[in-house]
Amino acid sequence: MNSQPPLIYIPPQQPRRSSWKKRLALCALVLALIVPSFLLFKVEKTFSLINKRVLGKSFRVESDTTGYREESRINILLLGLRGDTGEDAGDYLTDTIIVLSIKTNEDKAALFSIPRDLYVRIPGYNQMEKINHAYAYGMQIQGDGLRLATLTVQRVSGINIDHAVAIDFSTFRGLIDAVGGIDVYVPADFTESSQWGYEFRVPKGMNHMDSETALYYARSRYSTNDFDRARRQQDIITALGKKIMTLGILTNPIAINRTLNTVALGVRTDIDFISMLGLARYAKVITQGNLERFVFDDSQNGLLVSGHAENAYILSPRVGMEDYSEIKKRFKEVFEKKP
Repeated sequence: MNSQPPLIYIPPQQPRRSSWKKRLALCALVLALIVPSFLLFKVEKTFSLINKRVLGKSFRVESDTTGYREESRINILLLGLRGDTGEDAGDYLTDTIIVLSIKTNEDKAALFSIPRDLYVRIPGYNQMEKINHAYAYGMQIQGDGLRLATLTVQRVSGINIDHAVAIDFSTFRGLIDAVGGIDVYVPADFTESSQWGYEFRVPKGMNHMDSETALYYARSRYSTNDFDRARRQQDIITALGKKIMTLGILTNPIAINRTLNTVALGVRTDIDFISMLGLARYAKVITQGNLERFVFDDSQNGLLVSGHAENAYILSPRVGMEDYSEIKKRFKEVFEKKP
């Protein structure tokens, strides 16, 4: 009887993944490693560039310019410049002066708008001047407008300013373009007939604004007054913050890169990279939390009165020239529980 060779079982081979799938997976892995590293490098480089533009020369610190410091509170000075071209002092006059205060242990925040016409004694100068000159004087004399503006605001507010940011309006427009515009609620039909060379109109209700519309809306002053303009500026700032959070820009590599390219061109700040990472955690508090808003004005219940000095319109505390006691009280007690 003929013997047959034993049957040998050969298991079927698993189909190999095609080479293109392997390459795709490898590329995805490489990108996952490279992109975060690139973004980290880009952010550090951008903040290094911005910080180098702040020379940090020292000014003589006078006794009433050292503000009250609270451990669970961060205060950031926000300055809006006409145009940071360096051609003349007018480029460095601040049209917008806002203090952002964050109560870090209670998820609360507040915006304070200080009018540019407030008449103050700028540290290091013997004469009185409008507060919007502080940054310009600092740039002309010491090359550090942020520091002199900070000392001046500390004199008025009585609080310690932890950080300061100055941005020119061209860069501000670029930021709004970078996020695709912003949505702003306008409480009443708005018209500016003379400032922009044509009749600028914004209807009542929610409006999607491009950068030009947002800037015109924020800067228009002839149809109303500086106090209404300050309120509109707060609207624009909060709308921009909400848009950044809504888009998830902090986690979008393309958006981060585009935004950083814009910011690097026209921003001065003393916020370094590490501080920026620490402040980022409070973004939701500013845009979604309990945000209080104040505009110091000369209304019936306001803390200021209007007048004239050297043939110029000025504002001063209602309790007396250079008496900032009521203003300091408002700054200090903003987060205290009300009965």
